[in-house]
Amino acid sequence: MESGSSQQWEELIVSSEINGTPAPVFDPQRLTEAMEARGVDGLVITTPLNVTYLSGHNPTAPKADEPPGVAVVISRHDLQHPVLIGPDIFVSPFLYDPIWIEDIRPHRSVLLPVGASTDRSEFFRFMPASRQDSGWVKNAGDRFAGGFTEAIRDAVQDLGLTHGRIGYDDLRVGAKVAGSLADVVDAYNLMMLVRERKSAQEIEWLREATRVNQVAIERTVQSWSRGKHWKDLVDTYHAEISALGGWVYDPGGVFFANPLDGDPAVRLRVDSEDFVVQPGTNIMFDCHGTKNQYCWDGGKTWVVEDYASDMARRIGRATTEAMNEIHDAMRPGVRIGDLQERSRRTFQQLGVPQHDSVLTYFHGLGLSHADVLALVEDGADPNWTLEEDMVIAAHLLCPGDEKERCWIEEVFLVKEGGSEPLFTWGNDPLTNG
Repeated sequence: MESGSSQQWEELIVSSEINGTPAPVFDPQRLTEAMEARGVDGLVITTPLNVTYLSGHNPTAPKADEPPGVAVVISRHDLQHPVLIGPDIFVSPFLYDPIWIEDIRPHRSVLLPVGASTDRSEFFRFMPASRQDSGWVKNAGDRFAGGFTEAIRDAVQDLGLTHGRIGYDDLRVGAKVAGSLADVVDAYNLMMLVRERKSAQEIEWLREATRVNQVAIERTVQSWSRGKHWKDLVDTYHAEISALGGWVYDPGGVFFANPLDGDPAVRLRVDSEDFVVQPGTNIMFDCHGTKNQYCWDGGKTWVVEDYASDMARRIGRATTEAMNEIHDAMRPGVRIGDLQERSRRTFQQLGVPQHDSVLTYFHGLGLSHADVLALVEDGADPNWTLEEDMVIAAHLLCPGDEKERCWIEEVFLVKEGGSEPLFTWGNDPLTNG
């Protein structure tokens, strides 16, 4: 960013602090550099997670399967003054929970009668009379548009981007606005690149999401008694998540299956899976959900009462030591393949027969379980490199039957001086219960 733009951005941050509005979480320098590198003058962002990332807009009861109706339009030449577009009633939360974007523009929703005109009086059905003649509400009334595409085109023109090169993170929206896919630049990967490195606020949200997951797993394990069913424990986990302010997606937040058929094949849980949880069983907790729209991911193995055999104990120790090795090695510049080799070697050195079958894998964590460009870009190097301020989920799964399988997932903040684990319970399996 140019020095004048940097100064304006600092003034925006100060203004947000004074006015009590949330400051943007993204790095303007990183966004500008990504746009410049791709020759992009502006962005039209409509996928829900990217809209949340740029705007701070976190609506209640969102429906990701519905056609997009919310957008952020932003110019590389004036990052401080983007436009947020949304259906008429969808902008009403900003009356009470303001965001850093000041230019908010509504378009007609299905709530209005089909015969109603598109004018400010119709939009003001959704705005208190005391707010209609001032601030962003007055401007929104003046800018009320008949449809989503019309509102985007108006914003593009007002931001001076009509003849610029515009990126869209949803090519279908881009084709509708531009009239042809030939005139559309794919900006989804651009946004993923910007999201790779986390701001201080994002790190705090991820830390809180991880805490919710950890506490819910611990409470679930503590609730066990002999004779209790696995489905009851899954229900307990979901209830604890709700009590802690987190959210899981329908039909549930527990990822891996815990089969009792003696086969080491790794499988995903289905809702019908149920059994009495017996002492000596290794239960793998890998749980997904969100708080503040930021993801948690992970868990570890719960050894019910005690290990079933010396080999099960050895595998548990190897899993702990391998994650300790990964923790020590995670630094900017380290490649994923190097971490996988460290893990395999640790299991081999500790005498685990199935060391070549151990799954050691990694992905970013943030608003999604990707948040690393290499995981979404066609042709990207699968042996990607860690960078400063990435938040990375590290997974270790040693396959086995219900007595010997072992699993742990840690979430790390990557730092030059050493990575920081976001879970606070260490790398040993859970054994209480």
